[in-house]
Amino acid sequence: MRRRLFAAAVLVASVLSGAEAVAAHADPSIVTPAACSTAIPGDVISVQFTEELRADGSRLELSIDGVPMATAGIDLTNLNHDTIVVAIPDGVTGAATVTWESLSAVDDDTASGSYGFAIGSSALPADCEMTSGAETDDGLPLVVIGGLTVVVGAGLALAASRRRDFVEA
Repeated sequence: MRRRLFAAAVLVASVLSGAEAVAAHADPSIVTPAACSTAIPGDVISVQFTEELRADGSRLELSIDGVPMATAGIDLTNLNHDTIVVAIPDGVTGAATVTWESLSAVDDDTASGSYGFAIGSSALPADCEMTSGAETDDGLPLVVIGGLTVVVGAGLALAASRRRDFVEA
């Protein structure tokens, strides 16, 4: 009976830990200026993400009226490595769009999205609301294979336990 409980506990723990790892993405948690707001030239755009980012796959691009104006990577002065910062160039006005790509340092999952705001007295971009999409890399099959291994192992342990119970009876 104890072996069955142990096998069940291992199975539940494996499934729960695998589900958490697959669900994690580095998504924006705080953006400045906010989506659909107004900023002025010289203001700083700051996007803080929900988890640590990898520098080799995370970036932010600022476009004004559809023209790329500035790009930035992780703010390495931020000890959590979860923020990207770029300044709005002086002398520009217009409908601004921020597009971002994030590569999670936790599980190598990628996500991307965008949002818009106005610079100066310009009109807001039509699609100023925050959009976000996530992609899972090859980590998912490893979790599935690990989960199947645990399930098969637990099944074999239970079968062996039942055989012993049957032989002893």
